[in-house]
Amino acid sequence: MRMRKSIGWMAGSQAIYFILQLVSSVVLARILTPYEVGIFAVAFAASGLISIIQSLGLNNYLIREKNLTAELSSTVFSINLGVAIVLAFIIAGFGLVSGAVFNEPAVRPVLFCLAIIPIITAAGFMPLTLLERDGDFKAVSIIKMLATASGTIATVAFAVAGQSYMSFAYGQIIAALISTAMAIGLAPHHARVKVGFDNWRDVHRFSINVLATLGISRVFSRLQDMALGRLLGLAALGLYSRSGNIFSMLWDSVFLVICRIMFVDFAAGIRAGLPIGPRYQNALALFTALMWPTFLGLGVLSGPFVLLIYGAKWVSIAMCLSILCVVGVFNTAIAMAWDLFIIADETGRQARFEFVRSIVGFVVFSAACFISIEAAAMAKVIDAIFACVLYMPHIRRITDSQYRDMFAIYLRSGMATSVAIAPAIIVMAWHGWAATTPLVPIVLAVGIGIALWGIALRLLKHPLFFEIKSALKPVLARVTG
Repeated sequence: MRMRKSIGWMAGSQAIYFILQLVSSVVLARILTPYEVGIFAVAFAASGLISIIQSLGLNNYLIREKNLTAELSSTVFSINLGVAIVLAFIIAGFGLVSGAVFNEPAVRPVLFCLAIIPIITAAGFMPLTLLERDGDFKAVSIIKMLATASGTIATVAFAVAGQSYMSFAYGQIIAALISTAMAIGLAPHHARVKVGFDNWRDVHRFSINVLATLGISRVFSRLQDMALGRLLGLAALGLYSRSGNIFSMLWDSVFLVICRIMFVDFAAGIRAGLPIGPRYQNALALFTALMWPTFLGLGVLSGPFVLLIYGAKWVSIAMCLSILCVVGVFNTAIAMAWDLFIIADETGRQARFEFVRSIVGFVVFSAACFISIEAAAMAKVIDAIFACVLYMPHIRRITDSQYRDMFAIYLRSGMATSVAIAPAIIVMAWHGWAATTPLVPIVLAVGIGIALWGIALRLLKHPLFFEIKSALKPVLARVTG
C-alpha cells in the first residue's frame, strides 16, 4: 500500500512536471530560435562535463547503507559540500575562456550563472536524500513540484522579458533555491549535520566506483553534444537538443521516477534480507508494458505531435524524435541495470562496462555527426542495443532470473504494445505519414489504442492490469459508496 501511495505522489508530481515542461517548451519554442536554444545547450553541456566530478552517487550510498550513523552522515555531507565548492570555481573559471573555446562569447554569462547551482543544491542535499531514504515521497514530490513550477515560470517570464538564452540559466537557479529551501524547511532535523570525515574510506571507495561509472557515461554524453555542435553547428544542436528534451521529459517523468521508488524499496528489502528476483521481474513487467507503447506511440505520431506542440519550424526534428523513442524501448528492456549493480555492490564491474560502452558509443555518435542529426539519433539506438548485450547476463545473475523469465515478460508486454499502437500506425500510413495528419483521427486512434491495450493486459493476465485494478479499487469504492 505504501508503495502505491509513493508512486501516486510521484506520479502526480511528475504529471505536473511534464505539463509544465511541455507548456514551457511550447512557449519557448515560439519565442526563442534554435540558435538561442543551442547557446544554452552548449553551455549546459560544458558545465555538465565539468560537473561530472560531483557524480559520486552519495545519495544512493545513504539510501542503501544498512547502519547510517551521525558520523557517517557528517562525512557524506562534508565530502558533497567540498566537491560542490570546487565545482563552482571550476565552472566559473571555464566561463572565462569559454568564448574562445566555442567561438561564441554568449556562452560565458550562462556558465557564470550555472556555477552557482552546485553550492545551492549542496545545502539541500542531506534533507532531500534522507527524505527519500525514509520513503517520504510525499514531501519529495511536493518539493519537486514547487521547485519545477517556480523554475519553469521564471524561465518563461525571463524569455518573454527578452532575456533570450539567459532565461534558462535564471530559471535553473530559482528552481535550485526553491528546492533547497523547501527541503530544509520540511526536514530541518536532517539538515543539522556537522562537518566531519570519519568513515571516509568506505565512502571514498563507493564514490570512486560510482564516479567512474556515472562520470564516464556523462563525460561522453556531454562530449557527444559538443561534437554535434562543432560538426553540424549550434542550430543543429538546438534541433537535436529539442528532440532529446522531448524524449527526456517522457523518460524522466515516468520511468526514472518509478525506478527511484523501486530502488529505495529494493534497498530496504536487501537490508531486511529479502530476495530481489521476484520483485525485479514484476517491476520489469510493469515498466515494459507501460513504457513500450508510450515510446512507440509517440514515435509513430512524432510528426503531428511536433507540428501541433512546437510549430512548423521544428517539424524537422520529428524523425530524430521517432528514432530516440526506439532508444527508450531498448533502455526499458534493461530497466534499473545501474541500480542493481549499486545494490549488489558491484560498482567496480559496472564502471568497466560503462567505459567500454561509452568509448564505442562516442566513436559511433561522432562518426554519425558527419552525416545528420538523424544519423546521430540512430547512433544512440546502436548504443542502446550494445548496452542490452552488456548488461542482460548480469541482470539475470543478480536477480537470479532465467532467459525464459525475461522472454515471457518481453513477449506479453510486446503483444500489448502491438495492439496499442496499431490504430495509430493505420491512421498515419493512411495519410502518408504526414505531419499534417488531421487531429480527429489521431485522437480516435489513440483512444482505441488505449482501450485495446487495456483489453490485451486483461486477456494476458499481465501484472500491470492487476496493479491498475488494485490502484483504482479504493477510488471506485469512494465513488460508488
